[in-house]
Amino acid sequence: MAAEHRKIAGSNVAVRAIFAGKDATITHPWAKKRFDRWNRNSASGTFEDAGHGVAYTHVNPIMVEVDDFL
Repeated sequence: MAAEHRKIAGSNVAVRAIFAGKDATITHPWAKKRFDRWNRNSASGTFEDAGHGVAYTHVNPIMVEVDDFL
């Protein structure tokens, strides 16, 4: 997966990754550390109280993050 992230990092596409602190599927902080290392010019953040369904359970805070990022 590192190769794919390096390709994204080299594309000049802005990336904002959102991680969930209680995600048992994509474990945080392991995934966030790797994302941050592979995508040094991108931004990432964590909703500590969220699980794997963060996109469904935290819609409004995610929209604020997206608005701030764009």
